[in-house]
Amino acid sequence: MLAHEATAANQAKESGCFTVIVGNPPYAGHSANNNVPTIVSAVHEYKRGYPDLQKPGQGKWLQNDYVKFIRFSELKVRANAIGVLGFITDHSYLDNPTFKGMRNHLRQSFPYMRILDLHGNSKKKEKAADGSKDESVFSITQGTAIGLFALGAQTADEKTLDILGTKKLKLEAMLRITLRTEPLTTLAPNAPFWLFKPQAQAGRSDYENG
Repeated sequence: MLAHEATAANQAKESGCFTVIVGNPPYAGHSANNNVPTIVSAVHEYKRGYPDLQKPGQGKWLQNDYVKFIRFSELKVRANAIGVLGFITDHSYLDNPTFKGMRNHLRQSFPYMRILDLHGNSKKKEKAADGSKDESVFSITQGTAIGLFALGAQTADEKTLDILGTKKLKLEAMLRITLRTEPLTTLAPNAPFWLFKPQAQAGRSDYENG
C-alpha cells in the first residue's frame, strides 16, 4: 500500500495542477537533494542578474532544502497563473544578502505577501519588548518565519508582523491573532537587497554612497 501511495504521490507532483501548496520543508544548508538536477537548476534562477552570487560558494545557501521546496512550489503555482503558497521555514531568507535574488523573484511572482517573523534565532540573542528571552517555536537554533504568498493580485500588497518572546507566548499568539485584523507593517523592499524586513529610508542615499 505504501509503495502504491508513493507512486501516486510522485505522479501527482509531476503532472498535477495545484493552486494551493502548504508545507514545513526541512531546513538543511548541506542539502540532501543536490542530486536532483531539475530543482538545482531551477534554484539557479535566484542568482540570475547577481554576479556576486555566481562566484563559487557564494550562493551555496540558496541550495538549502527549504529554498528548493519554495522554488518548486513557485513554479507549480505560476504554471496555473493563480494560487497561494504557505510555508513555515527558516527565516534567514528574509534579510540574508545571499537571498536577495530569491526575494526579488518572489515579489515578481507574488504581488500579495504576508510574512510572520517568529524570530527565535539563538545566535542573534534577541529580546522581546519587555526584555524577556526570545525563543524558537521549534527548539532549534534557526529562527522561523511563516510566509504566505499569493498570485493573482493586481497591485503589490506586502506586509509583515514580528513576534518575539518565549515559545509559549508565540504559540498563544498564533492561536489568538489573525492577519486580517492584526496591525501589520507595510514592506517596501528595494534594491539592492529587497529585504523582507522593515527598512528606515531616512539617510538611505548617504548610507549607500558610504
